Amino acid sequence: MNQTEVDKEALRQKRLLGFQKLRSVSFLQIVFGMISVIIGAIALYFTSANLALPYTAAVPVWMGILVILCGILGLLADKNGGTETEVSIKTKSFVICYFVICLIMITFCILGALVEIVGIVFCTQAVTTEVYQLCLPNRTGNLTMAVFGMIIMFVLFIFSIMGTCFFCLYGRSLGFKNRYDYAIERGYEMAQMQQRKQQQQQVQDGGYTNWGKS
Repeated sequence: MNQTEVDKEALRQKRLLGFQKLRSVSFLQIVFGMISVIIGAIALYFTSANLALPYTAAVPVWMGILVILCGILGLLADKNGGTETEVSIKTKSFVICYFVICLIMITFCILGALVEIVGIVFCTQAVTTEVYQLCLPNRTGNLTMAVFGMIIMFVLFIFSIMGTCFFCLYGRSLGFKNRYDYAIERGYEMAQMQQRKQQQQQVQDGGYTNWGKS
């Protein structure tokens, strides 16, 4: 086995390890995405008696749906890429979509957490304030679900960060390359071409030498 084959095998092993981690993260994203949807649905139930923002925004529902979609894309990428010798365009497309949604989720989770914090603040203001009235009549329920919503936003934020880290750590093993990688490949290809030319020249020189002797 030459050095090129050794490098390819090492890259394949790293790719398989990356897909294993992607599978775990994607599964957890789906689980916590479902939990987020449930939290959002319960929050809507408590605020149904007084439909007021930010409680009717149902942030955990939308964030949960988005992170479930992200997890499904991750599992699809693992299903295709985990058994491939070379990474296909289809697998790369799933990975890119997964990475993009994770990036979007990072921002959305921060905004979602801020919305939940606003809901907590409203429920902890003085009884005579207008914003406190928005928290009624189910103040305890709205406050509790806002706290849970803030926590789940933090959890989804962490998983989104992990998803982006996957791409950064294993992108090269999946066939995504930067300018430096392309420069190395071009240099390697030029070196190979130069070596082949030298070998051909040696063969030709050897032929001329033998012909001269004969």
